[in-house]
Amino acid sequence: MSEKERGKASKAANKAPGKAPSKAPGKASGKAARKAHDKSLRPTDVRHVIQRAIFTEKSYVSQEDEQGKPSLYFFQVDKKAHKPDILKAVCTAFGLSKEDILSVRTHIRPGKFKRRGRGKGGYTPERKKAIVTLRAGKAIDSLQRL
Repeated sequence: MSEKERGKASKAANKAPGKAPSKAPGKASGKAARKAHDKSLRPTDVRHVIQRAIFTEKSYVSQEDEQGKPSLYFFQVDKKAHKPDILKAVCTAFGLSKEDILSVRTHIRPGKFKRRGRGKGGYTPERKKAIVTLRAGKAIDSLQRL
């Protein structure tokens, strides 16, 4: 028996018949591991998902009650929050149903470069903004314009 044949025979003996080599027990690998890890880091409480409402000229104009036009509300949300998390948080925080919300759009605003001292600088933190579109005729009373 040559060295090649002995190597092949030992490899074949180590493998269980009809089974692929197993990895460490209890450890997920690949896409499943990333998905499980991502879910564990996502915020679950409403107070952690919605950080604050954003009031700008654009948000005020988009909240104005016009006939048949949906209203937009802007929120700063946790950077790890996904659209379904934001939808659920807005529903529970403001007493809306899922049918009242037409869409949730998100945008991550990159940090801006700011100088500190001579030649030194740093970046402001990134922020995630959510734009929630409500059905025509629906409004969030606690966020209405004063």
